[in-house]
Amino acid sequence: MILSAKGESFKYKGKSYTIGEQIIANNKSAYDGLVGIITEIRDGKDKETGNSAPDIYCSFTPPIFPDDIAALERKFSMLYKQPKELKEIVLDCVIMSPEMITSTNEFENTGKKITVYSLVEEWAHNDNYGFSSELYTNLDDAIREFKYYLALDANNGIVSELKEDGDCFEDIGVNSYECYIDGRYCEAHYAIKVEKKQLYLSDVFIGLIADMKISEARVEDYISQIQSWEELKYLSDEQYTALIQNPNLPDLIQNALDKNDAFSGAYWDSISEVGHQMIYKAVQSVNGGKHNENSKKMSS
Repeated sequence: MILSAKGESFKYKGKSYTIGEQIIANNKSAYDGLVGIITEIRDGKDKETGNSAPDIYCSFTPPIFPDDIAALERKFSMLYKQPKELKEIVLDCVIMSPEMITSTNEFENTGKKITVYSLVEEWAHNDNYGFSSELYTNLDDAIREFKYYLALDANNGIVSELKEDGDCFEDIGVNSYECYIDGRYCEAHYAIKVEKKQLYLSDVFIGLIADMKISEARVEDYISQIQSWEELKYLSDEQYTALIQNPNLPDLIQNALDKNDAFSGAYWDSISEVGHQMIYKAVQSVNGGKHNENSKKMSS
């Protein structure tokens, strides 16, 4: 089977690969970091390789930055055991296996994204130029800071100085503000706004946030557990504060949980119980609600 028409797709291990789709080579390939498109997919007797996976033909865009070019040349020089320049490296018809490429749409397809708000400030005044941006996960926080920074400049900053000029113009929008001197925008202006953006989340980032919240919850539970203990009356306020703010607390609690066989057993028993309940209901729905003796014989 050969696919070469734009838009044709091939599914392999739950993922679809489409002709014309933009991809990036990952670290499982010598082309790591290069961006390209899928030009052809071959499977079965039409493959050129002996791999079990389909052959995915890709055309890569040459790297632009000198450091990236040098790194690619070094990589292929080591691979072929002789010096290789960029012009000698094949980029337009490269056979890749599915695990070597990542779709540039993969983050969008996972749905692991959140809305964030960017507070962007940019100015030019008295031969000084500047730009700054800050990210907020809460719109109210971004708007509060937007109003705070604007008030500072309006009272005793660039905005107040620009508005002293008779040729100053203002443009006020929803969560945006700009003022400038007519005919001299590049050298005399101030702008600030809140922009809505999408932040794509990696599994590593999500794991870090999850660990932070788990640690916070465990410290809170620890404090609630000990705060009524009689032994605390022997500690000074400083000693108590040091006790509940010990940075090693989350690790100490985790170590104790790891050694607690009863906790581990109860956890997996609960997972198993939920699994049995959900699978039993699913089997009943497939059978139209009829009793199925085999549905009770599930793994423990």
